[in-house]
Order: sequence, then structure tokens, then C-alpha cells
Amino acid sequence: RVVAAGTVAYAGELRGYGKFIIVEHDGSYYTTYASLGTIIVSEGQHIARDQQIGTASQDGITKLEVRKGRDPQDPIKWLRIDSF
Repeated sequence: RVVAAGTVAYAGELRGYGKFIIVEHDGSYYTTYASLGTIIVSEGQHIARDQQIGTASQDGITKLEVRKGRDPQDPIKWLRIDSF
């Protein structure tokens, strides 16, 4: 599930990352989701916060990154801890 509303900037395969999604948020923030099992969104699609964008791979591990431009950010500030 995506951590904030945005637009899918990329959805596809990326060498070393497997199935990979980039979501643009407000033109300056981006979230990336790597090592997915499946992708269920497409490039250019607007998505709402918490919308499912794919599924985890068989090992259950998905990598999340948050960036402001090219600078990495602390993803904990973006996650809803109360949802666990």
C-alpha cells in the first residue's frame, strides 16, 4: 500500500530491484517500492493514500524508500505506525 497520495511515475522491472514502483508526491517527494511480487498499478495513474499498488514477493520482503528530490528521508515519518 502506498504511504501517501500521488501519481505513479514508474512501474516495471528494474535490474537489481525486481518489480519496482516509483510514486511522485507533490512534485518534490518520491516513494519507491522494490522487490515486489506483482504490480497492480500503471504509470500515470493517480493513487490514494493506503491504496494497494502491488503484492510482496514470495519471501515477504519489500523495500521502501522515501526521497525529497534525490535526498533520502526517514521513512518512519511517512508510515502510520497505528495501522500495525
